[in-house]
Amino acid sequence: GFSSMLRSSPMFVNVVFNSLVEYQDSQPILNLSVHEFLWGYDDRLVKMASTVLPTWINFSKFGLLDRMLDEGTNVITMAVPSERQTKRPYTIDNFNGSPILHQWANADAPNEMNKCSLNASSEGLLFPRHLTKDMNFPIYRKAFCRTLPLTYNSTSDMPVGYPTVYLYKFLPDVFNSSLDDNKCYCPKDGCLPPGLSDISPCYYNIPVAVSFPHFYGGDPALVDNVNGIAPNMEKHQSVVAVQPDLGIPLAVDIKIQLNLMIKATRYVNRAKKFNGLTLPICWLHLEVKSLPSSLNALLYLCFNVGPVLVKAVVALTASVGFFLVGLAVKRFGRGQQKQQQHPVNGSAAGDHENGRGRGCCEDDDDDDNYEDRGGGGGAESGGLIVKCGGPASGRYRDKSYLPLHRVTVPGSSSVVVDYDHSQDYARGR
Repeated sequence: GFSSMLRSSPMFVNVVFNSLVEYQDSQPILNLSVHEFLWGYDDRLVKMASTVLPTWINFSKFGLLDRMLDEGTNVITMAVPSERQTKRPYTIDNFNGSPILHQWANADAPNEMNKCSLNASSEGLLFPRHLTKDMNFPIYRKAFCRTLPLTYNSTSDMPVGYPTVYLYKFLPDVFNSSLDDNKCYCPKDGCLPPGLSDISPCYYNIPVAVSFPHFYGGDPALVDNVNGIAPNMEKHQSVVAVQPDLGIPLAVDIKIQLNLMIKATRYVNRAKKFNGLTLPICWLHLEVKSLPSSLNALLYLCFNVGPVLVKAVVALTASVGFFLVGLAVKRFGRGQQKQQQHPVNGSAAGDHENGRGRGCCEDDDDDDNYEDRGGGGGAESGGLIVKCGGPASGRYRDKSYLPLHRVTVPGSSSVVVDYDHSQDYARGR
């Protein structure tokens, strides 16, 4: 890898590097355990480089995943719906203060013309809510050194009871450099064969490329150059299951292959036999079959129990509302019935004659005094004499009622009348 990286360096640098390789007796093929290969092994050349060039080589052990997962300190600006309205919430606006990926050749192009921009990419943990089948979106992970578009493939039902699940996949040609959307990811010295994507700008310019396992969807020449390669769609495609209402990934099945691109070397003798080859290093299967049980329980409440409770509350509220309306109508009807039994005379809607309401103050005489004959007599006998002066204003009176008092209000247009009927007391003015 280092010899291929230095191939464009001056001859003096290559000669010095070849001398170091011979002096340290570094071998192009090593016998390592899986843990050492992925998480780091002692290499004398790497240790020497970290001592001489600490700002460039800041590690003393070299491991494949150790370098890929060491993303350093980055500042990611995301679109959060609570802060502003956005059509693509939970997507990346800027990575380290920029909406474009500066490690690629056309990073200085305007943002709207730059295919290497983040383009409202998702970071892979949360997706936009309320997804539709026509919505496709890219994922950005620094390990890929680029965005990878996820495309809707089909709808599926999960066994845990989610109402709908959308399956998104990486298309087989996602690493095809001949596509317009992928041309910006070509290195300056030319594009890689279809099926490979260069990630060297993110990893010390070591010539490493990613692809699907067994070069699935890639150039047939890549398959023919390596024995035992057998691409298969069912085994080597990548799928992400997303709940469209909440934008939550429910299952992830990502498969990525790492390859070493060995360019032609002129001065490193031990690497010459690998010149021009694309060597598969390993392929990684990252799988999350289901969410933790605690999250599944919450989602079950959200999609199964919650809607039932909402319907029950709505039905109960409607029932109580109808009951209260019926009760109010019934009480209103009773009030109307009582009013018909005990009419109000002399009201604004009543009969007014000569500016005088006719009701309890009815009198055949034209004077202002009316004596109720029901009780007979004067004050000593309990009769009722009402002084009616001026227009009546809603006086209640029924001649069949048994009077209790005699009240005379001189000079007043309103009269207070108390009466008793079947132990029902009322007062009218």
